[in-house]
Amino acid sequence: MVVEGLSDENKHHCEVSIWDRSWLKDARETTIKCSEVDENGVRGEEKKYEFKPKVRVERDTLRAYGAPSEADPNSEYIQGLMQSALAQIAMSEGAGDKLKLHKLKDCTSQVVAGSAVECTMVVEGLSDQNKQHCHVSIWDRPWLKDARETTIKCSEVDENGIRGEEKKYEFKPKVRVERDTIMALGAPSKADPNSEYIQGLMQSALAQIAMSEGAGDRLKLHKLKDCTSQVVAGTAIKCTMVVEGLSGENKHHCEVSIWDRSWLKDARETTIKC
Repeated sequence: MVVEGLSDENKHHCEVSIWDRSWLKDARETTIKCSEVDENGVRGEEKKYEFKPKVRVERDTLRAYGAPSEADPNSEYIQGLMQSALAQIAMSEGAGDKLKLHKLKDCTSQVVAGSAVECTMVVEGLSDQNKQHCHVSIWDRPWLKDARETTIKCSEVDENGIRGEEKKYEFKPKVRVERDTIMALGAPSKADPNSEYIQGLMQSALAQIAMSEGAGDRLKLHKLKDCTSQVVAGTAIKCTMVVEGLSGENKHHCEVSIWDRSWLKDARETTIKC
């Protein structure tokens, strides 16, 4: 943004970076770098402003924002995640292609520094006769390749609805994911500098500069340019699936949790409890 009022004559060009976590109170982080630019376009010395959250934010709490929302169990995305989870169970159990996805239910999706998705799926093939009910939780961060985390909890359920012992599956990413890298989802995209959201953030940043400089209301937002927005998220999927083929007769109910970070190679994490 181009700012008037920081010095007597020249405007300042300021680069503003804001990490806005509206699901946390007083947790916005703002970094502003300003340089005075004279009438010939010559930039002066850069000054940096950093405004940290008013409250200490634990790294783990940064993952969740917004309430889980209902997800369509028939969507291609959810179906793909659940089929992947089913294949992981089959591989763990040496079940080959015996396992069948009998039913999916109670699917939710939540944006978490990614998307947290939960589903309940009913699976055939984990045992000889009965289906398994599996609760699936997936943390999906598609900006990282192979970084999805999945947790699945399955229990066999017999014909009378009696649940057997729960088994848990956890599938972690194949690659180590640095905490700082999970913030970025995809490439930054161009943002409308005139949008209410961007304008609000920039006015807030401007006020923070004014307060630091004791500039009162002298500062004015002259121009906004080169605005980008970058989603900082992934997908956490949870489902309960009922699985057949894990034991001789009864089905298993499995809770599946998957943290999906498709932007990271081999980094999907899956936990399954059956």
